[in-house]
Amino acid sequence: MGSRGHRLREPLRGIHRPARWYERFTDRPFKTAWLVLSCVTLGLTIIGGIAIRIVDPDNIHSIGDGLWWSIQTVTTVGYGDIVPKTTAGRFVGVAVMMTGIAFMTVTTAAVTNLFIEAARKRRAPDTGPSVDDVARLHERIDTLIDEVRALRADRDGKDPPS
Repeated sequence: MGSRGHRLREPLRGIHRPARWYERFTDRPFKTAWLVLSCVTLGLTIIGGIAIRIVDPDNIHSIGDGLWWSIQTVTTVGYGDIVPKTTAGRFVGVAVMMTGIAFMTVTTAAVTNLFIEAARKRRAPDTGPSVDDVARLHERIDTLIDEVRALRADRDGKDPPS
């Protein structure tokens, strides 16, 4: 089969990628969300820097100024040295601001989750009752039920049911 068999199998390699991505997301949702949002934030910061230059050229004099403004805005620093004046520029600003806020929120949640998971792992693992423990409890409950039936039968003057 040689190289032809390899060429036939090659397109099938990516079939399981969505399943692997989903498994990674469910195993480590904060890490995955943080990575995705980091890429989105970086992309929108760059796009926002270029877009602000296009929609507000009177106030943003170069793409470098636009990128500087976008970085300030996404990090919520906002020095105020460069400010969009047009409505379209302000809409770009809102998009960049919201992305920055979302990024910081997810980052804070991810770090908090790491601390919580580390604390949980340090504690003694609570495995819960074993199968034998549950079986012993069932036996004990059955014994108590039989005793209650016997006591009721004695009280009522009847033979206890079997």
